[in-house]
Formats: sequence, structure tokens, C-alpha cells
Amino acid sequence: IVNANFDDNANGWDLNGFANPGYNYSEVEYFQKNFNVSQTLKSLPKGRYTLTVQGYQRHSHITAVLYANENETLLWDVKALANSTGYFAGDGAGGYPNDSYDSATGLYWPNSMEGARQWFDAVDEEGTPLYTNTLEFFLTEQEATDLTIGVRCDNNTDWCLFDNFTLFYHGNKATDYADGIYKLIEELDELM
Repeated sequence: IVNANFDDNANGWDLNGFANPGYNYSEVEYFQKNFNVSQTLKSLPKGRYTLTVQGYQRHSHITAVLYANENETLLWDVKALANSTGYFAGDGAGGYPNDSYDSATGLYWPNSMEGARQWFDAVDEEGTPLYTNTLEFFLTEQEATDLTIGVRCDNNTDWCLFDNFTLFYHGNKATDYADGIYKLIEELDELM
């Protein structure tokens, strides 16, 4: 992935005719604008992949997605990982650029690009960076395949921020598919 961390703004990324995002702290943000930030990777081998990006949307109804060709998953809700200490809490009162604070619940969540950097640099109990969105998928064509990855939102009436794309290739043997298939079965069982 070219410029996976947005250290060079959107160099290597296609904005697909949408407005330029805000850049700071090696992050990309859109405020009350629809967007589609993508990159096409050429001639990838068939097999099992995992795509990740750190990101979230602040909205009452999450509409921003991480995608790889036709596969997609919703981004985190910014409040989903709220906690009682925050990572950029300032004086504790909340408010821009410090973390937002809800006095009723005593919880903080990111409220600025500067604050988001602190949250993105933190990890959960398993060592995974906070707000990591994960999309597992398969490329099944017999020949080498192009893959378009990105984040898009067709109804961004609030704030969306993302950074740090990664793409992992797990392989193309039957055993490489097994974990992905078992995970899909678990997700289907939860829906039933």
C-alpha cells in the first residue's frame, strides 16, 4: 500500500472526485462531507487476506465503511471505545480539542485529530491498536487480481477520521482458508 499511514497527505490515494480531506498528525478527516478515498493494488495472488485501518465515525447512524472490492465493514462508532480516563482529556472538562466528556457516564472519547493520534497510539488488552477496523476476505480469481481498497461514506453528516492501512496475505492453501471460514460460520451462528 502506497502511503498507508498518510504521512504524505493523500499521495498514492484516489479521492474519486470528492473534496480534499483535512490532514494532520498523519491522519485523514472529513467533516460533514461525503468521500471515497481508495487505492488499487495490481496483480495480487488469489487467497485469503485481512485489511485493517484505524478509524471511526461520529454519527448517530454509522455509514462509513472500510472496503476491499465488494467486501465491506462499518467503521467504529467514536463512542464505542469511550473510557473513564481518555487519552487527551486536558483539564477533564471535555471540549475541543480535548476529548469529549459525558458527565452522566463519566466517559471520554476522541474529539480532535490531535486527540485521535493519542487514541490511535494506545492499544487494548490484546495489544491491538484502538479503533482498528478489520475486514477479512478472499480473492478467488484463477489469475492475478486487482484489488481496490479504501474508506468511503455516502452520508457523512458529522465527522470521520482514519489512518494506518495494513493488508495481510494469509496464503492460498486449504488451511489458509480454514480460519476465515470458521470465523464466517461463527458470525452466521450469532445472527441466527
